[in-house]
Amino acid sequence: MGLIMQVLEETVTEIGGDDLWGQVTDEAGVPEIYSRFDRYPGSDFLAVIEVVAKKLSVTIDEAMTLGGEKAFPHLFGRWPDGGANYHDAVSLIADLDEVIHAEVKRWSPESEPPGFDVTPDGDDYLVRYSSPRGLVSFCCGLLMGAFSHFGTPAKVVVESTEGDVTEFRVTLI
Repeated sequence: MGLIMQVLEETVTEIGGDDLWGQVTDEAGVPEIYSRFDRYPGSDFLAVIEVVAKKLSVTIDEAMTLGGEKAFPHLFGRWPDGGANYHDAVSLIADLDEVIHAEVKRWSPESEPPGFDVTPDGDDYLVRYSSPRGLVSFCCGLLMGAFSHFGTPAKVVVESTEGDVTEFRVTLI
């Protein structure tokens, strides 16, 4: 969760500056600085999101979705070669496990990155997200951010959730 916490810091700072990040971490009772390669409890992420939601007067799910959407460019900026080989969100999402998450496992063998799978479904795509962390709204925001980044308007909705697996339907608009 170190990388995600760094990206969350960048996202909160983008929304409200360094002062907001300082206020959020103080109120959440979490560190202000996170190392990319260290592991942090998921409770740090949730504590930050709860405070951000309160400060923005939105629900926790809305804060997670907004956070994911705004976090995407920060994550994409860390993609090997700056993501130069990707020209659309679908191919990038389809490669997450083989490129980024494989690298995460190499850096930190005990880590448990989420799993992603993309399947065409008529004119839509089904994106299967597997993770025990329960960050479905954050993932939804990341997906929205990915499609927005590539200039492809899309509607992303939760199709189903069963245990640790959530399936999103992505409809290109």
